[in-house]
Amino acid sequence: MPISTNTNITQGNNQFITNRLATLVALSIAQDASFLKSGSVDYFGDQIKSIMRPGETYEFIIPDAGNVVQGLVASPRDIEEKKIDLSIDNWVNSYNISALQAVVDANKEEDWAKRYAVKVINAVLDKYIPAAVAKSTTAFVGTGFLPLAQGGAYLSSIVSEDLKGWINPQAQAILASNGQQFIPKGGPEDLYGKGKLGLFHGVEYFAERHVKGVNVSAALAGATITAQLNSHKVTITSTVEMPEGLPVIAKVLKACDTIVDPTEVDRAFVIPEAGTSATFDVIDDDIGARDTFATGESLVCQIPEEGQYFGAYLRADGAYNFSDCNMLDFKLASAFESAVGDVDGIRLQMNAFTDGKTAQNLVRADFTFLGGVVEPRATTYCLIKNLVNNIVNG
Repeated sequence: MPISTNTNITQGNNQFITNRLATLVALSIAQDASFLKSGSVDYFGDQIKSIMRPGETYEFIIPDAGNVVQGLVASPRDIEEKKIDLSIDNWVNSYNISALQAVVDANKEEDWAKRYAVKVINAVLDKYIPAAVAKSTTAFVGTGFLPLAQGGAYLSSIVSEDLKGWINPQAQAILASNGQQFIPKGGPEDLYGKGKLGLFHGVEYFAERHVKGVNVSAALAGATITAQLNSHKVTITSTVEMPEGLPVIAKVLKACDTIVDPTEVDRAFVIPEAGTSATFDVIDDDIGARDTFATGESLVCQIPEEGQYFGAYLRADGAYNFSDCNMLDFKLASAFESAVGDVDGIRLQMNAFTDGKTAQNLVRADFTFLGGVVEPRATTYCLIKNLVNNIVNG
């Protein structure tokens, strides 16, 4: 994808906040935003353009695919739609700078912009990647390239879209230490070339440190973990605290594909935050167990064996939404400047407010968007065990 730098700009007379500065920050964010942008789709753009409020929630509905039977007699059932709620989010980075500092540091604009942007995108990805991983309905655990091969094969069997993957650099290092490498992908360099590793088993991979792994202690490996269904919710309970990112496998249950047909792969529930219990909203077709998992029944689950694991997250194109948003409407005093940088839909609004008495400038950059997984069944989570330095506390 060629780099696009369409930029709109409104700025004050002294150009403290400039067209170039806003675009540099937006470009630096975009170069680290492959997870948000690569293979994602803007499903809500038209709705957001008409009205936009931070915190506003939008509902993505995955329709029921129906019930197929052989013969002339139909067997209809009540429609069960899966609803995914996404909310508009705003992230702001700000600082104070004196009028004198602004003059002295003017020649450091490019270096500053990169550092400022990294701070923003790191904070965003540190929230959005674990949130996406926690919605995965399958997980593959093992050594070497095996989990990636299984994950890629599974997604290829249920979708026809291209596949993308993001892998923790430590997992990449483990693979490289064993002489295992990704196959370089040819073609022109694009905006998201930073961190691009290549192909494996039909999946294009990027290095991404915010895809975290998990440590399974001896105590956790020996814990009793159960799943219980109550009124379209599955509650996972453990006798030992479960860490964020732990995949819990309910082997009696099977994951469903995107048209709600059960597959042969066990259903996984990824713990969203540390604790001894976690509850997941499901519909019957999420778990491929309409007749096998009765309300109130408890199932004994499995987790990875004791060890240290590094993560990878795979998804089909279109399984993730990213919508850029209109700029915030600041009601500003006369002593201010404003600029907007827009790079391939990564839109950044910068504003500077000046206190004439103290000669202090408050500078803020706002990054507003609507993002998140809209089809969890077209994603999967992989864990690669560290056999090199397998030390786990607990």
